[in-house]
Amino acid sequence: MSNSRPRFVPVPSPTVFATPSGLPSPRATPAVFDLNHPDVPPDEENPVLHALFLPPVKPEQVITGPPHVLYDVRYGPSKSYISFVPPTKLTPEFADSFATNPPIPVMRLLCRYIPWTIIVKNRSGVTIMDVLKAIHEQLQPPPTEGEWWSQPGERLDVITSTWKRNAKQVEGRELMDGVKRVDWLGEMTMIAGIRKPRMDDEKEKKFVLRRVPDPQIRAFTWLLEMGPAAKE
Repeated sequence: MSNSRPRFVPVPSPTVFATPSGLPSPRATPAVFDLNHPDVPPDEENPVLHALFLPPVKPEQVITGPPHVLYDVRYGPSKSYISFVPPTKLTPEFADSFATNPPIPVMRLLCRYIPWTIIVKNRSGVTIMDVLKAIHEQLQPPPTEGEWWSQPGERLDVITSTWKRNAKQVEGRELMDGVKRVDWLGEMTMIAGIRKPRMDDEKEKKFVLRRVPDPQIRAFTWLLEMGPAAKE
């Protein structure tokens, strides 16, 4: 299968919480932040995530479970939904809600399937739509040559298969566009929730400390959980 891998060619590349019925929503106060030092939001401690980002009880509940954001990151965030029955389009009321309470200007998202940190910024406070846009946009560029060849052969085979599948399934993508960062996700392209790292889990703690050694920055870092998208 190694002969079928792509030739590596880089290509150009505020409201308070509004929650569905039955979801608790802590009070949020709009604010404007100084981004001179955006890496560490000042005076904001232990922000609470919007209920729509909370992970389902079990990974297989990514399509069901309590109401949460339904979003396949291969597509633009205009194709994001809330997991009502049937799924409901993510309206501006929810999209423009702050992602955390209190609002913060910077969020960092780590995901075990990708080597990149997703950084979300909004000087007036990061919103739900800011998060979705950042995830989508920051997974669209191609990997660098170093990132590509740093992967073991078996991993490259999986990424290559994903690239070919996504080129067929995702509107607007073509094989000639080459591999994108989003292809690193394999079949795990549906957001399954965002949560704080479990530092009592040794494996997870090691992962987070390696990626974010600074404890101040780590305080505003979350884990992005991904699940399998519905079969097409």
